[in-house]
Amino acid sequence: MGSNPPVNPVFHDEEFWLKISVDYPEALEEAGENASSLPEKLLGRFLRGKRKVVSNKYDSVKDFKREVKESGDAEGIIFSIYVESLWMKNWSEGVEFEHVDGTVDDLVDKLDEDTDYQDVNETFGVIWPTTRQIRRKKEEGEVIGVRSDETEPVVVKKDEDSIMVRASSARLKSTTRDLRDTEEIVEVEPESEAVEISPNIQGFLSNTDSDFEVIGVKFNDSELPERSRIRVKHERSIVEDLGVLSEVNIISTEGVSAIQKIYLRDTRFGGKYRVKLNHADEGFRFELVAPEKLQRERERFKNRFKQETGVSFGVEYEYGSQNQRHLFNRVLSGDGGAYDRYFDELDEDLRRYAEEFTDATYQTQKLCFECREAVSDSLEVCSRCGSTDFSDSFEQVDISINESRVAYHVNAVLEEREPVLSDFEISRWSVEQREMNSRDIVRSDFTSTAFEERGSPDSTRHEVFFVPQGNQIQPRQINNYLLKCVYVTYGESAVDDYEGFGRISLYELLTTENPEKLVGKSIHDAVMGMQVRTFSKANEAFDVAEDYLRLVSEHGYSGDTSELEEYYNPDMPDYFEKHVFYLLKGLFVQTERWGRHTKREADALLVVPRPGSRKAYAAKVDPKLSHSDDGYPLGTSGEDQVSRYMTNGQSANALRSKTGREQPDALVLVSQNFNSDRFALRSRGVQERLENGSDDYEPDLVFMEYEALVELYQLELDYHRALDNPDVKRRFRELVIEELQNVSYTHGAKFVHFDGRSVKTVRDGLLAEAKAHDIDPVRTYSQSDE
Repeated sequence: MGSNPPVNPVFHDEEFWLKISVDYPEALEEAGENASSLPEKLLGRFLRGKRKVVSNKYDSVKDFKREVKESGDAEGIIFSIYVESLWMKNWSEGVEFEHVDGTVDDLVDKLDEDTDYQDVNETFGVIWPTTRQIRRKKEEGEVIGVRSDETEPVVVKKDEDSIMVRASSARLKSTTRDLRDTEEIVEVEPESEAVEISPNIQGFLSNTDSDFEVIGVKFNDSELPERSRIRVKHERSIVEDLGVLSEVNIISTEGVSAIQKIYLRDTRFGGKYRVKLNHADEGFRFELVAPEKLQRERERFKNRFKQETGVSFGVEYEYGSQNQRHLFNRVLSGDGGAYDRYFDELDEDLRRYAEEFTDATYQTQKLCFECREAVSDSLEVCSRCGSTDFSDSFEQVDISINESRVAYHVNAVLEEREPVLSDFEISRWSVEQREMNSRDIVRSDFTSTAFEERGSPDSTRHEVFFVPQGNQIQPRQINNYLLKCVYVTYGESAVDDYEGFGRISLYELLTTENPEKLVGKSIHDAVMGMQVRTFSKANEAFDVAEDYLRLVSEHGYSGDTSELEEYYNPDMPDYFEKHVFYLLKGLFVQTERWGRHTKREADALLVVPRPGSRKAYAAKVDPKLSHSDDGYPLGTSGEDQVSRYMTNGQSANALRSKTGREQPDALVLVSQNFNSDRFALRSRGVQERLENGSDDYEPDLVFMEYEALVELYQLELDYHRALDNPDVKRRFRELVIEELQNVSYTHGAKFVHFDGRSVKTVRDGLLAEAKAHDIDPVRTYSQSDE
C-alpha cells in the first residue's frame, strides 16, 4: 500500500487563509482527525462565490484543485483567483489613475513606494489596508470564532498606460483620496460630451420591447410635498408604474438629474444589472454596477446598452446635454446646488431670463459636527447645540425667485399676443399686472362665445388670472373664490398637474415663437376647470346644507345649538358664506366672490344672464348666519350696512364690466334663520336711508331663505338633462329673475321674499318649458349614471 503524497505547505499556512477570508480554524475542526481532508475543506470554503472565475480559467473545478495541490506556487494560484473574484464582485466600475510622465510600471513602482502594494500577476495587484489584523474571538480561553478586520484589499487592474482600482465604497473612497494626494499619480478624467441623451433615457424607461426589462428606478427626489426620495422596484417590469407616476406628477423622467439608479434584467442573456448616475460639478456619468459579473459580461452589457440608449459608460455628459427646459426649471427651483450646476449650461436667452428671475446670495458656512446644522462661518459656538466642533468652511448659495419679474415677462408676452381659441373668436383682450395677496399675478379680460351653451349667440366677459407658480403653494384666493386661473409653471411646479386649472409652462411661453394657441388652450382649460371645481364645491355645500337643515327641522333653534354649530358656527361665519357662494355659482357660473378682507363690500355678486340682453341681472349678496331663537337680528346697524352695500361706489367698475351699469339690481340677504315678521320694518328702514342719500336709484332688497337656495340647487341637479337644452336653460334663468324681482308691498315697505314658494314657481315653469320641447324632465341627476 503506497503512502499519501505530501500536503502542499500552503494548506498549513493559517495566516494566508485568514488573509483571504477563509476561516482556517473552522476548516481544521471540520477535518478532525482526518488531516488529509484539510486541503479539500479549505478549498471548498475558498471556492464559495468564486466558481464562476475558476470556470472561466480552468476546464473544471477539479482541474483547479489538482493544480493547486501539485503546484510549487499554490499560494500564487489561489491568491490570483481570490483577487480576480474580488474584482468581479465589487459593484463599482472603479476609478482610473495614470503616472504623470511614465508607464504603468512606473505607476506600480510608485504604489510600491507609497502604499502597502502587493503585485499578484501581470493583470492584477492589490493595495492592503495600512492597519490589518486577524482577531480570534475567545471564550474561557477557547477560540470560538475568527474575524478579519479590514483585510479585504483594494484591487488594482493594470492596463497599458494606467491602472483601475476597485473596492467596497468606503475602502475605494479612502484609497482614491490617498492616490489623488500622491505625487506623480493623477486621476484619469473621463471624456466629456455635450450630446443630449435625456430623451433617449426617457424613451428607454417607457420601452416595453427592449431586451432590458426595467425592474426598478431610484429617484433622488420627487414631486411629493417634502421632495422625498422614491424607489420604484419590482421583480417584473415597472414601465407601466413609471407611466402612472409620471401622469400624476409624482416623478419625472424628463431630465436625468433626478435619477440615481436604474435596475435592469437582461432578458436575452440573463442576470440583473444596475446603472448608476454619478453627478459631479460639471456633468454626470453612467456607471455600471454588476456584482458577480465577469469582465466579458460587463462589456457585453455596456455595448448593448449603448446600442439602445446611445449612452457610453465612463463618459461625462455635460449638464447641457439635458434638454434646456429641464435645466431652466432646475435653475429656477430655488436649489442652490442646481443653480451652480446648471446656470452656465443654459442657452444665452434662457441664461438672461434666469439671471433676471433669480437673486443669488453666497454665504460662507461651516457644519456643526454635533448637531449637523450649517451655521455662519463667523460663529465660534453653534447657536443650536453649543458645540465648538466644526467642519472646514464652505460656500453656500441661497437662491430666491423674483416673482414680480416673472409676472412682468408673462404680462409682456400676453400683451403682445392675443390668444387663439380653436373655432372661437376672442375679442377685447386686455391684460394687466397686479397683486393678489402680496403675490404678483397677471389679470386678463376678454369676451367670447366659446363657453356659452349650445346655440347661444351671446358673448360673455371672462376674467382669467395668470399666476406665476414656481415653488410656492397655490394662492388660497384662487380656489376659495373659484377664480378662473392659469398657472404659469416653472421650477418645482414644472411637472405639477393642477387639475381644474389652466396650465402653461413659463419655458414655452418665453421660447415658443407663436404662443397664441398655447395661451388659448390654457384659457380653455381654466374656464372649463373652474366649472368642474364649482360643481364639486357646490355639491359639497349641498350635502352639508341638507344635513344641517334636516337637523334644524328636527330641533329648531331653541335650547342647545352646539350640534348645529358643528355645521355652521355663527362665531366663524366664513364656512356658511362660502357655501352660499358655492351654491349660487353652481347655479349661475358668472357669480363672483367678493368680501375681501379690509374692504367694506358685499360677500358676493350674483350674476344671472338675461336672455336676449347683454345686461345681466346682478345682485350683491350678503349671507347672514344666526342661531338666535327669534331669527337673525337685523337691527338698525344692519339697515345701515344694507343701504351702504347697495350704494357702495367701490364696486362700480366690477358691476359695470358685468352688467353695463354701476348699480346692482338688488341686494340679496341669504339666511337660514330669517324672522319674516320683521321684513317690512327693516325694509322701510333701508328705504329711508336710501331716500336720504344722494342717489335716486333704489335696488331691490331680497330676503332669500337658505333652504330655498338649497332647493333651487336641488332643482338643477334633478332636471339637469332638461337644462342642457338652451331654450329650457334660458327659461329657467327668466323664471329665477322673475322671482328675484317679485316685489311685495306691505305696510309702506317693498321687498322680495325668495322662499320655497318661489322655487315651486320656478319648478312649474321649468317643467312646462321642458314639456313644450318634448323633453322628459323626470330623469334626475341621481339616476343619470345608472
